[in-house]
Amino acid sequence: MKTRAIIIQALLATCFSACTQDDIRLDGNGKDEPLVISSAQMTTFSTRAAIIQEGRLLGGEIGVTVEGNGARYSCENAKWTYSSDNDCWTSESTVLYEGPCKQNLYAYWPYSDNFVENQGIYITLPERQSTKNLSDYDYLCSDYLEVDTNPIDIEMHHAFPKVRVNITKNGTSLTNESISNVKLLKVGKNGYWNPGVKTYATTFSNVTMADVGDNSYEALVFPSDLKEFTVEVTTSNGRVFSTLVKLPSPMNANYKFNINLIIAGKNLIVVDNVSVTDWVDNPLENGTISEIE
Repeated sequence: MKTRAIIIQALLATCFSACTQDDIRLDGNGKDEPLVISSAQMTTFSTRAAIIQEGRLLGGEIGVTVEGNGARYSCENAKWTYSSDNDCWTSESTVLYEGPCKQNLYAYWPYSDNFVENQGIYITLPERQSTKNLSDYDYLCSDYLEVDTNPIDIEMHHAFPKVRVNITKNGTSLTNESISNVKLLKVGKNGYWNPGVKTYATTFSNVTMADVGDNSYEALVFPSDLKEFTVEVTTSNGRVFSTLVKLPSPMNANYKFNINLIIAGKNLIVVDNVSVTDWVDNPLENGTISEIE
């Protein structure tokens, strides 16, 4: 009996490590087979050309939580690593498949081992943002989903909303002035982020936006119920313009808030247009992402 148990464990480990869909053969409903993540789909945006190819995440590590009936069918913040050899995601800890719709799963990327039970990862977004840290802090996550098949495909999306401010300068008084910086005042910046639940910011602060060229600026912010905030624009001559921006919806994850501003005359700044779109963008200059300590 002991020898048989060792053989079964070895077979499970082999199945788990070589995890292409062609290699997986499930009997019946697949109960007690190792749970396999065959792909992380990226269908909602096109950033990170170096890591996302043909709508799939192909690199790094994801944190996975599975809720099931007992320890064999569940895990919290388990590390799953992409295997280019087998074109799937593998984990050092084996989680068994309990059967259709008997487990819930959520995942995020990149993985962090600083996961606090029932709270998640504490993230502080940069106070001064650049195109590099826009990339570094662009966490991805899945929706909370039922595991109804094995292997399973996971669809990922952006964990944070992004704000884009486009500025038009009108008037001769601005001819010799450039824009020094653009700030968002009192927006979501810090908080515990847990992809399994709806997460909101716990700290609100000022954020200096990244200059992405052509008088356009971008910043990541923490999700929140916020529907209005102030944008402050400082010119190279030290002049400061500010205006209140009202949003058509709260600052939820995976959305891009586009704000068009016009600076006219010596003291006037007006909101020309505000829109909310899916986060679809051109690839950032930095196509890699690093773990946040």
